[in-house]
Amino acid sequence: MWLSDLSIRKPMFVAVFVVVAVIVGAITYARMPVNLYPDFEIPVVAVRSVYPGASPEEVERAVTKPIEDAVASVGGVDSMTSTSTDSVSSITISFVESRNSKDAAADVTARINSIRGTLPSDIQDPLVYRYDFAALPIISFAITDPSGSRTPLELRSFVDNTIRPRLERLQDVGGVSVTGGRVREIDVGLRLDRLSAFGVGATSVVAAIKGENTNVPGGRLVTNVGESHVRTTGEFRSVSEIGDVAIPTGSGSTVRLRDVADISEAPAESREISRLDGVESVVVSAQKQPGANSIAVANRLKAEVEQIRKAYPELRIVASYDTSAFVQEMLSDVQLSLILGAILAALVVLFFFRDIRNTLVTVAGLPVIVLTTFVILQLLGVTLNEISMLALSLCIGLLVDDAIVVRENIFRRIERGEGAVSAARHGTAEIALAVVAVSSTIVAVFLPIGFVGGQVGKFMRDFGVTVSRGDRVARGGVHARAHAVGAPLPPHRAGERERAAVAVTPPIVPSAEVLRRRLPAPPCLGTRPPEAHGRDRCGALRPQPAVDPAAADGLPRRKRLRVLRRER
Repeated sequence: MWLSDLSIRKPMFVAVFVVVAVIVGAITYARMPVNLYPDFEIPVVAVRSVYPGASPEEVERAVTKPIEDAVASVGGVDSMTSTSTDSVSSITISFVESRNSKDAAADVTARINSIRGTLPSDIQDPLVYRYDFAALPIISFAITDPSGSRTPLELRSFVDNTIRPRLERLQDVGGVSVTGGRVREIDVGLRLDRLSAFGVGATSVVAAIKGENTNVPGGRLVTNVGESHVRTTGEFRSVSEIGDVAIPTGSGSTVRLRDVADISEAPAESREISRLDGVESVVVSAQKQPGANSIAVANRLKAEVEQIRKAYPELRIVASYDTSAFVQEMLSDVQLSLILGAILAALVVLFFFRDIRNTLVTVAGLPVIVLTTFVILQLLGVTLNEISMLALSLCIGLLVDDAIVVRENIFRRIERGEGAVSAARHGTAEIALAVVAVSSTIVAVFLPIGFVGGQVGKFMRDFGVTVSRGDRVARGGVHARAHAVGAPLPPHRAGERERAAVAVTPPIVPSAEVLRRRLPAPPCLGTRPPEAHGRDRCGALRPQPAVDPAAADGLPRRKRLRVLRRER
């Protein structure tokens, strides 16, 4: 193989390349995103609409059915389900596997906007969202005030206005949601007797409040010094302004809202309650941006929360849900498995080789191969998660297999008397095809896992890609480390190699020479001058006298091998 020949001829070049690969791999490993599971999208889009005060039948007729008819023509729709309950319409749209969920959500939003004018006027804007595991919260904090200095309403307002903005501006934080506590609400309680007396209907009151609580653009004002935009601000700023709203009566006059209704500021009705150790709390949940490191984002959030604790010691903030702890535990377990696997593989190689140097040469490539695999995984968009790390731990045994086979073949040639450099070159080339066949078989088995369809296939994509890429890198590492075999042996090992060369069986005699020895010598038809190197006039080998092998100990290595071969 050209790679093994290059490593033998240019060992320093290969050594520098390996060092660079280790440095780049270590930097890539430190910057790779770490998640609990692989990032993949489910082609499902949901639409939620709120029609206040409507019955399920009315919601189905006025909201659900028109939206279903509008989004049914979106390309790639596989199935559609809908649920209509009191005031709420929920529609779930499943698309084919090849459909991109972002594009599908954009198409659904466009179709709903096109029929927005045909929906009831008092319906809230339909919400379109897609299922994305990356959008799930990675950490949640429960906040309480044991001192009692803040009511649940004040605590919720403090979290919304102070704590939430501090967490949202952190790096790689995708969003922060707040639940629990109490929300401020303006309650307008209509008095039926006053409405009847003035001849005012409830719909007139609602229309008057909506018409007054709005900002209206007023155009442009052009002066000598420039141009300004004019805007009429009509939003309510206090409860008294709401009471001043004028409502038309049946007789053509107007009446103030405070004359026909009781207006007060109070906490909104609680639809969900969160408690921490029996005390009502406010829960802050944070999501990370797609592709961000879960552990790094969670650590930044924890550090910021620690600063908030110091600034507001009266608050109690507890991490009620933290996926980064599971991710960190998973990563630590897999790292321990990789280390233990490498140690056990080294012990097995040492048991069979009975040689420390061979064991170190065989196992030394594991860190290089693993770190180089991280670089390839980063380029392919694979993150560090439970699936990819499991595949990498499985690769530890596969990474050593090729190195053991090649190393054993080289060592066998060295024991037969071949030079270390020549043994490394010819031994690697001799078994290169077998190594390629074994590696290709592993890739043929595991790589198709990354192309399996369906949600399971998307989930297991990282497994197939990691195993196949790791095995490819391992095969290249086997040939790149061939120069390590050609390094000179230590003095005490050199003597063993010389003694092994004396005791080895001589190489096989060529087939032509065998035939010449077995067939009777042909008659000499001419005369030739005597030749050296033990041949007669006819060119035949002269019989050599027997030599005692013990007498060859003092001869040089090449002559000693020649004496032994002649004796045999």
